[in-house]
Formats: sequence, structure tokens, C-alpha cells
Amino acid sequence: DAACSKKSPYVGFKGSFSSLDHGLRGQVQVLDDCTFLVTGLVINPSAPAVYFWGSATDDIDRGFRISNTKLTGVYSGGFVRVTLDRGIPFTKFSRVGVYCEEFKANFGFVRLGRPRPALRGELKKDGLDSVNNPVDDGQPPVEKDEYTNEREA
Repeated sequence: DAACSKKSPYVGFKGSFSSLDHGLRGQVQVLDDCTFLVTGLVINPSAPAVYFWGSATDDIDRGFRISNTKLTGVYSGGFVRVTLDRGIPFTKFSRVGVYCEEFKANFGFVRLGRPRPALRGELKKDGLDSVNNPVDDGQPPVEKDEYTNEREA
């Protein structure tokens, strides 16, 4: 989104969901002030009203819906790009949870924090460090179909 800045202290953060119910797994990455990406999403919600919620504490039940992105069906490792609803900045919450509004069920959450600094000295063009571990360079993940394996000569 062109109107979305990158001023939030959470931009670049990556963290994993805790799983409390329905086998929730996945990693959250804050892309900018109004978007986060959930990768490796695994959940079978089998609930009628499952949304992303935000809260200032681990008690997601006392939080609020942060996006109208509804989770329906089975997710088995895919990704979801989530845009925060208008007027809801990351500064209003520090937890992102998956919550069923009808059954008041907290499936799990992640605590947001400041991103870890990238190991820029070890970053190679393919996004791996000197021992082939992924390196957080603060950039959104590259979709597999756009990935090139070219090396600098």
C-alpha cells in the first residue's frame, strides 16, 4: 500500500505463533505500518468466525479484531497477507492472535517486538549466510516463483 509507512518499531519483526488450539502454527512478519504476513500457516479452525485479533496483553479475549481477513477452511503451510483495518495501527496492540468470535476461543498468538538486526556482513545474494542459514535482511520474503538462483560473478 503506497499510503503505508514503515515507522512502527515492529516493522521487520518475525515471530512464531504459540499454539493453544486447533494446531495453530505459523510465523508472523510485520511488513509495514498496516500489513503483516503469516507464512507456514497451519490451522483447521472448524469454527464459524475466526479472525486476527490484537491485544495489549496475552489475554487475547480482551482484545479486538484488527482485520476483516477471515480464516476459513484448512491451511496447511500456506501464507496469508493481512492488512490492518483502517484506523488500527500496530501501536494499539502488541500481540497478534487468532480468535473465534462466536465461541470466544483463542487459538494462539505471537508477541510483537523489535526486529533483530540483520547480519549484513554475512549476507549473500541468495539470502543465506556463510553456513547456508536464512538471514533476516528486513525485506519481505520472496515468493518462490520469483526466486532466481543467480550469483554475482
